[in-house]
Amino acid sequence: MLLTSASLILLAVVSEAKLEFSEDMEKGFTVGWQFDGEDIIFEVSAPTLGWVGIGFSETKTMQKADLIIMGIKDEKPYAWDAYSEMTGMMRIDINQDVTILNSAENGTTYMKIKRPLKSKDTTKDNEISYQ
Repeated sequence: MLLTSASLILLAVVSEAKLEFSEDMEKGFTVGWQFDGEDIIFEVSAPTLGWVGIGFSETKTMQKADLIIMGIKDEKPYAWDAYSEMTGMMRIDINQDVTILNSAENGTTYMKIKRPLKSKDTTKDNEISYQ
């Protein structure tokens, strides 16, 4: 089970979860994760040709949420380290702490990324911890 200093929120998120932990959300959305030293690896997929995202928030809402927005545009994958101070207002972090490991799009958007558990960006990124 994923334990965080901030609660995991899912925004149109899905995955082909083949990692240590996985969660089937709704409507075919899945997310998988595993801890890898000082990093966490996420695998997300959704039955969409748009974007997928995950977020971490102490409030369990988009208020003060640390977000990762991922997708494929013009056949090129992207992953943005972002944050939200309030619902509906997302901003891209100046410090990008997300690395794309794999991606695919064929009726489903699939992304595999990694991110440090403890980011150097302490103002917009939430620390992820586990036991």
